[in-house]
Amino acid sequence: MSGHAPLFEHEYSDTFVADLREFLATRGGDRWLELHGNGPTSRMARFEAQTLAELEHHCGPLAGKRVLDFGCGTGTLTPMLASDASEVVAFDVSAPAMVITERRLKEHGFEGVRTLLAPGFGDVAAEAGTFDLVMMHAVFEHVPASIPGLRRRVLREAFDALRPGGHLFITESPNRLWPRDIYCTGLWLLPWTAAGSPRSYHRALARGVHHDPDGRGPITLEERGAWGFTYWSLRKALADRPADVVNLRAGHDRWVRYGRRLSARRRAFETATYYGITKTAGVPIVALAPMLSPLVVQRRDEDAR
Repeated sequence: MSGHAPLFEHEYSDTFVADLREFLATRGGDRWLELHGNGPTSRMARFEAQTLAELEHHCGPLAGKRVLDFGCGTGTLTPMLASDASEVVAFDVSAPAMVITERRLKEHGFEGVRTLLAPGFGDVAAEAGTFDLVMMHAVFEHVPASIPGLRRRVLREAFDALRPGGHLFITESPNRLWPRDIYCTGLWLLPWTAAGSPRSYHRALARGVHHDPDGRGPITLEERGAWGFTYWSLRKALADRPADVVNLRAGHDRWVRYGRRLSARRRAFETATYYGITKTAGVPIVALAPMLSPLVVQRRDEDAR
């Protein structure tokens, strides 16, 4: 477990906060500022208190690892990874988001972190090299599912960036099996409609839970993450890859407690799912949870067999 001082307590400059607020203005507004900024309810704080323990439990310590922050967005986790890993590369498809990431890294004194901006990771894969860990934090749900083959390609590109024995760590992504969009709109049954559904888009606009100032249409609701994905879609996309689901291994097939108490409801759900589904059907608990977090896949070292 890391021993560095909490980075989420870092005081950002007024200029950086203003730039972040401007970036978020059409992407959720000020209600996202704390999440993408710092402070006790930010993603940075959640990583420090919870996600890092999960990551190190399933994938081992970050120390000595070469890490890819795939879909880094505004870079909320990039400094956290850089503080422990031997090398971090941050990739994203959004130029405005990458500007925020680079500014954030400078604020934390991590200017040496390499950043890659491209329309797709395949465009920079050879340049980026291979990694011990590929982090996809709140990423996959933002990839439009209505574009045929896009999600499959993105997932395979992320997996193919792994070295043998490396881990793909997916966290904070909504499970499309659940009937309510708990990620961005709060609307019931939206995840069960067709991805990019015009009807769902107009419903979200009418309820005031989605905004599209540029009039780009339903794809904007997809890009916000209203349609999550499923464990089975991941297995299908990687069916021909040397991929093992870590969540099915003994010692990794139940949620990590990381020193905190689980609610009675979550304990009951875990126990029922573990003995009723995981032990009998080989389906990880996370496959039925509201959030696929964390879903961990390891690339087999076939040469070691």
